[in-house]
Amino acid sequence: MYYYQAFGLVVRSEIHLPELLPEAEGSHDVSISYGRLEGPRPAGGHPPVNTWVAEKEAYYAYSGIGSFSISNGDSILIDPMPGVAEKDLRPFLLGNALGALIFQRGHLVLHGSAVAVGNQAIVFLGHSGQGKSTMAATLVSQFPLITDDIVAIGSTSSNPVVFSAFPRLKLHPEAGKAIQYEFELISPPTTCGEKILTRPTGQFAGEAFPLKRIYILGKGDKIIFQDLGRPEAVLELIRYTYTLGALRAKVNIARHLSQCADLVGKVSTRRLIRPFDFKALPAVIRGIRQDLGVDG
Repeated sequence: MYYYQAFGLVVRSEIHLPELLPEAEGSHDVSISYGRLEGPRPAGGHPPVNTWVAEKEAYYAYSGIGSFSISNGDSILIDPMPGVAEKDLRPFLLGNALGALIFQRGHLVLHGSAVAVGNQAIVFLGHSGQGKSTMAATLVSQFPLITDDIVAIGSTSSNPVVFSAFPRLKLHPEAGKAIQYEFELISPPTTCGEKILTRPTGQFAGEAFPLKRIYILGKGDKIIFQDLGRPEAVLELIRYTYTLGALRAKVNIARHLSQCADLVGKVSTRRLIRPFDFKALPAVIRGIRQDLGVDG
């Protein structure tokens, strides 16, 4: 067995997860193991092929990969297709499966990236290809990374916190080259599409941080920061919810909507419009630092 830490949890796993930070053997919050699943098997096509979600259980089946069952916020069971390597299981395990588990634990789970600036978290939200990971990768030379892809926000604190995940960034190779991003390669592009899995050589924030600002990424000719009103901000959080399958299935939807409304009442949400041009990134970073009141 391997022991790790992620999202404030101790994870005991049968599968080696080099993306995660190691933890001492002992008591654990989450168990990851292999086993036979009786749900529908993937039959072909683009993954995920079969998905269903209930209040305390979720199931994902991926073509050519295998099936994952997530239950009670503390267990993930993996049933791989014959001959599938662990390296090809990990992106799905650390994606939808882990996101569903965090959702089951009652946290707000968003699709984005986060870094720690002045001991507070800033979060970038957007669909795939909007530059969330590129923004984080550009900043990690100055500020510690908190998480990439899955943003888990604590729902029990009067001051919302972003939980630290693990030191991994999913990035297009051309983006990394353009911003001179320094990293160790975890995995080349395989089941993750064209992106590579990287471990940044900069600092990693291994703790939870209070949330200061949420940026909704957009594209435009100029760099513009726009304050969002509460109704619009709530809609954006719903739009960029990581566990959209659960919302479509109307699983804990009232809780989720309440969490979104509560969050935008406590944390400033702004739209960040900027050119999709790597040359514009230094100016974007200067704008973010000015917006946050960070010197330099």
